[in-house]
Amino acid sequence: MVLIKAILLMIIVFGLSHQVDALSNKTPIIDRKPGIRTIEFMANVGNNIIIFKIKGKPEVMPSCASTHRYATPAKGDLAKKVKIAFKENWEVSTVIGTGQCDIWTNAEDLKSIVFDKPQ
Repeated sequence: MVLIKAILLMIIVFGLSHQVDALSNKTPIIDRKPGIRTIEFMANVGNNIIIFKIKGKPEVMPSCASTHRYATPAKGDLAKKVKIAFKENWEVSTVIGTGQCDIWTNAEDLKSIVFDKPQ
């Protein structure tokens, strides 16, 4: 019984510390909001940077991402995916941000994005 209580306590403590880390931007932030979502805005800005916004307000973003947008370097696989998805109106299923706004000061840095390609 004592072992079970100790395990439950560890699970609770780990769960709470994980939530605190996510809110303090030390872990990636995953957005899997249900419903049909597409990229509603995309632009090239600054020195080869792409910023974009997904239709609908994300559930969780760092406070620095006040515009509810994501940013990624314009050259690279993520940028290629975003450009094609915007042009082809693909649905976004999962977005993972870094929890930081280092690429563009008011947009979360993009770590990964998954699309549902039309059949």
